[in-house]
Amino acid sequence: MTSSVSRLINLPSPVR
Repeated sequence: MTSSVSRLINLPSPVR
C-alpha cells in the first residue's frame, strides 16, 4: 500500500 493509504487505514484501525 502507499503511504497515503497506509495513513488513512491507520486512523480508523490503529495498531494494537
